Amino acid sequence: MLEVILVRHGISQGNIYGVYHGASNHLLSDAGRRMSTVAGDRLKSAYIQEVYVSTLSRAVESAEIICSVTEHKGPVTWLPEFNETNFGTFEGYTFERLQREDPEGAKKLAGPDWMNYCFPNGESAIETYERVIKGIDKILSKYDDGRVLIVAHAGTIRFALCYLLDLDIEFSWRFKVDFCRITRVEMVNNYGCLRLFNGDSLSNK
Repeated sequence: MLEVILVRHGISQGNIYGVYHGASNHLLSDAGRRMSTVAGDRLKSAYIQEVYVSTLSRAVESAEIICSVTEHKGPVTWLPEFNETNFGTFEGYTFERLQREDPEGAKKLAGPDWMNYCFPNGESAIETYERVIKGIDKILSKYDDGRVLIVAHAGTIRFALCYLLDLDIEFSWRFKVDFCRITRVEMVNNYGCLRLFNGDSLSNK
């Protein structure tokens, strides 16, 4: 059995401002660093074979803090496949500003075909999903058992869960991924079972 642990980065400056910042390198806030330390404490008892992390600074910093607290000695692999959606021209925008400047785009983003809406000079949700699952497949082709940790973003984790649990991408919005909480999926013969979501510890207590 392979245990896949997924942790969203700590709260960043962009999260505090409430803006789209998928591909932008916003740093963690002080609160985000504290959250990452707590996540590390919660994972101290877990032997993790490899840590996979988005290449964006807020995820990298969270992973570095977690690895320091847990005294992780194994490999840490940066995977751009686990980066957040690139919001293109709308990086740094609030949704309200997007509605004002591109009402038609905002309507499509909130509509039934949202997954195919491509942000100008960015990417669509389906493109992000296809990128994320390539990263997941790299892990699944390397490990049949053990435990790995993915430190990434809300969108990345939602799409990873849909893939691991064999759910349609439309289910991704049913997962509200909290900062630095622990999500755990057990994989047996490529069959995924969600054992923990937004937990305080690996044991779900």
